[in-house]
Amino acid sequence: MAKKKEACCKGAAVGHIFALVGFYILTWGLIGSAGFGDVLKSPIFWGLFLIGMSICSASQKQK
Repeated sequence: MAKKKEACCKGAAVGHIFALVGFYILTWGLIGSAGFGDVLKSPIFWGLFLIGMSICSASQKQK
């Protein structure tokens, strides 16, 4: 059972990384700037980030 939980945690970490990369790419496309600092300053990035984290939190609570 411990191995299953450990594998699930690794899968969740990889999912979070892919989500952050996706948020970055989507924001980069929406604001038209590939600069890392520009994307991090964008409210679009943080809006997507907060929406994604709230969905993740809600799905964890249901388990």
